[in-house]
Amino acid sequence: MTSENAAATDTLTMPPVGGGRRGRHRPSAPPGRPWAARPRLLGGLAVGVAAVAAGVALLVPSAAQLDRPPSGSTWHAATGSPSPTPSVPRGRTAVDVEFAGTLSWALLDGSGRIAGSQDLATPVPAESMVKVWIVADYLRRTAENGTKPSATRLSQASRAIRDGDTAAARLLNATSGGGEQISRMIAICRLTDSRVDPTSWTRTRISARDAAQLGRCIADGRAAGPSWTAWVRTEMTKVRGGTAKGGSPRGMRWGIVDGLPEQVTAQGVGFANGWSSSSGQLRVNCLAVADSWSLAVLTRYAAQRGLTYGAEACAEVATQLIPTAGTAM
Repeated sequence: MTSENAAATDTLTMPPVGGGRRGRHRPSAPPGRPWAARPRLLGGLAVGVAAVAAGVALLVPSAAQLDRPPSGSTWHAATGSPSPTPSVPRGRTAVDVEFAGTLSWALLDGSGRIAGSQDLATPVPAESMVKVWIVADYLRRTAENGTKPSATRLSQASRAIRDGDTAAARLLNATSGGGEQISRMIAICRLTDSRVDPTSWTRTRISARDAAQLGRCIADGRAAGPSWTAWVRTEMTKVRGGTAKGGSPRGMRWGIVDGLPEQVTAQGVGFANGWSSSSGQLRVNCLAVADSWSLAVLTRYAAQRGLTYGAEACAEVATQLIPTAGTAM
């Protein structure tokens, strides 16, 4: 049985079991496959991010090394319309996380290049991560029709983003064509791996690569349009709820946000998350959106470990990829 978003808000209440475990280990099974007891996942080996912004130093491999990515790491040309002037920070660009399950991630920089795990193109259920698209698409189409959302609709849009309010998202989705919204997401954001599920938007399948592209689509204005992009992005910075530290997460403020330093989040980073439980497995998905980078982390693991386990994995990936000094990418 799937229990994603059973409540009106995307509240994560299952107790953590075991907590997150981190360290440098080799993987004990091929990427993208379930692991045995206490396995380790190397969620992407050394991956370089091209430094383009003037005056910002970045430790990257040589040009020759970029032409020949190390085993287990891949550069992918991004689709869509990336920002032409990235601001890339100093910091690590490799992810080395101990994780008992499957974990994929993708980091899109402002130049339009994506670094990520070997299975970054594997689609999985997106769950509540697409609520931000539901809001953005609704608002953009409202503006295109020359009208403004009512106070009630705008309140629903805010709750869907800040709290993960499923009831509010369903109402906005119903007024915007249901599954047609997801088809528009794939077309407008130029997603390559995603698939519409005709039964429910929560079952939309999305890859880490496409989730990062969705983040870029939100940041560059394609999702919400010129009238509402700033509003949507501001709402994403005001997500509410608990964090992955000190208890099970709730609402939408957990995951990647817990792995970023305050000087980065203060620059206007927004967040969108989702989770589901089915057949003894938990899926926890995290997305962060900044001016010129977006990061997606998608996880699946045994349900007895609890939701905090996945949220902490999202945080650890962010900690390793986004630096604690300098500017956000």
